[in-house]
Amino acid sequence: MTREKVFQAAKKLFAEKGYNETRSGDIAKCAGVSHGTVFSHFKTKSAILERMQEEFLALEINRIGELKTENLSCEKSLKLMASMLWKGAMRNLGVNRAIFARSWLWNKDREHVYQQLTGRIREFGALQIRKGQANGEIGDHLDEGLAMEIFDAVYCGCLRKSVIDPDRSDDYLQQLERTIELICLQGRAE
Repeated sequence: MTREKVFQAAKKLFAEKGYNETRSGDIAKCAGVSHGTVFSHFKTKSAILERMQEEFLALEINRIGELKTENLSCEKSLKLMASMLWKGAMRNLGVNRAIFARSWLWNKDREHVYQQLTGRIREFGALQIRKGQANGEIGDHLDEGLAMEIFDAVYCGCLRKSVIDPDRSDDYLQQLERTIELICLQGRAE
């Protein structure tokens, strides 16, 4: 209960003031707890940021898992997934900005957690490609794992650029959609 109060207070303050401008004392005051209590639940302020990113990814992954794509082409399914991810990332831009600014947060253990969470997104995409292969829309020669690695790399690159230049976020989403088109086009070529 107290841990959640601290977490929610930090989320509120990070959104209002920004990560750098929020002090641990601010979090304690907002949560109605002592300064030491914040650190008894989270080792560091960056640990709160890590949890925020994990919560965001889990929420978006669950949303994607609920998509109804039975009547959609592979390309449309992948674009729908990309659009949902993108909209969520844009709602979460402040956290993403803080995460990208702190590359030191991404150690070996954190990468494992990230890969576990995003693995579910890649699985969803791979499933759409296999569905496209089964109905003849995509050739069997397309490696769905490699296709989703490409998607993931382009998505992360576009997100990084959007963090720096949010006014061009629509352009970056279009770049991501063009990548999906190219993956599907490659899948049709033999």
